[in-house]
Amino acid sequence: MKKKATWENHILAVHDNLVLKDDGTVFAMFEVPASIISMMDFNAKENHKNSVQAVITSLYENLGFEILMKPITKDLLKAYEILLKDCDPRTREFGEYLLEQSYTELMNELGSLHHHKFFMTIPLTDFELTGDLKKMMKQGWQRFRKSVVNLIRRELEFSLKWYESYKQNAQNLEMNLNLIQARPLKQEETLLYNSLNYLRGIEVNQDEVLADVKNAIENMDDTTVDVRSDGLLEIHHPQGSSLLKFLPLADYPEVVNNIHLIEHLQTLPFPVEFRIKARFRKNKGALGMEATAERNRDRIGTELSEADEKGNVTKSSSVGAYMILEDIISGVDNGEYFLDFLPVFAITGSTPDEINYYKKMLMSSMEGLGIKVVSSQFDQPYLFYKMRSTEELTRSDKYWVQNMKVSAFVENLFFVSQKIGSDVGFPFGRVDHTTLNWAGNYEKAIASSPTPFFWNMFQANKENIDGKLGDSPHTLIVGDTGSGKSFFAKLAFRRFSLDFTVRNWL
Repeated sequence: MKKKATWENHILAVHDNLVLKDDGTVFAMFEVPASIISMMDFNAKENHKNSVQAVITSLYENLGFEILMKPITKDLLKAYEILLKDCDPRTREFGEYLLEQSYTELMNELGSLHHHKFFMTIPLTDFELTGDLKKMMKQGWQRFRKSVVNLIRRELEFSLKWYESYKQNAQNLEMNLNLIQARPLKQEETLLYNSLNYLRGIEVNQDEVLADVKNAIENMDDTTVDVRSDGLLEIHHPQGSSLLKFLPLADYPEVVNNIHLIEHLQTLPFPVEFRIKARFRKNKGALGMEATAERNRDRIGTELSEADEKGNVTKSSSVGAYMILEDIISGVDNGEYFLDFLPVFAITGSTPDEINYYKKMLMSSMEGLGIKVVSSQFDQPYLFYKMRSTEELTRSDKYWVQNMKVSAFVENLFFVSQKIGSDVGFPFGRVDHTTLNWAGNYEKAIASSPTPFFWNMFQANKENIDGKLGDSPHTLIVGDTGSGKSFFAKLAFRRFSLDFTVRNWL
């Protein structure tokens, strides 16, 4: 038996990367480029975490934020079409053959390819809606939604120009995020990524989705969600259907140093969305971190003293809790900031068996880090509603909410990738995400990696390539004797010889 539910979008207007909701809240949305850091580069990881900590601390006046790691499907056919444009006409047929073969192999082995993008959504101060607009929304939102939205948008865009009041705030925020090179989304991106909250697991034509939401913003939630009795959500959209499961992170281990959660998620052989809603806690005051920690510390301290006097064995969990509370009090004294945050995974699939298989793999992987993940069987509608980009963590949200100081929070290692190679290039193998010695068993090494390695050496000579770090195509190949350096060099020469650039050089 399935229950049917619909969750309406409450976004009134979008201007560039700014989003205005019907309650007057304004959000700014940014994409954060992933820093490419090897799993073995411990110094780079520490420097990156320091930068992220500085950025998050700078958001204290905004009260909260959201971090999203979203899996994006890679259009391999489109990438190969771009690559073939560079092939010499005399070698194009052979190039097409190589790419067709590699496409078939990758689809058979991996099903689909995906990479991860990172986003931050940050609330700004509330927009002051006039009494007339508030009255219109209250009286007509549910019954006459389309006409009310159009009237309000016209008033906001052409009379009030609500976004004018936020330009300076948005620029200041962009400067604060500059340390992690965050860029504000373009208006089309803002519309699209808010629409994708309702389309998880569905391979949609993004141009069509964007055209619909540009025509009328209420088309953003043109989705029906069925709440199934097996704890899954079934999404229906004119372009397709999918099954969706939210899995809250219920508990971290007591020590989170070098937990590097994001790094581990990217090694899983299926796409996982990870979203965190965070809210800063006040340090001082009767309900602040310091006072709360002191009360709990005193209570646990009394229990430990009484147990010691009676000769009872004290529980290690109580001792650990006491030490954590001492650390919180010390952190407040040192001027550290603390966060309440709700971390949630989202997985999609086409069948319940596929979802359950992914769920077991995710839970097993997280168990190895000491992280507890729960199924949240009966809370899927709440999580669907909450895990939209313009929903904030509030004090009424109590389940699965974690608390950490910012310096511990950044141990998740946000905004990183182990990607190597090019977005458009010839396939050369897989990226090894582990530190294991495979003892020559290349089949296990390949099976452990969901990330193909594409490379086009001549992209270094091209302009307007996003993420390009240099203009020199010089390449160094290193490795142990007999590990395949010569083979790789010959393979690279053969494939790059198909490129017209080589012909022009000769």
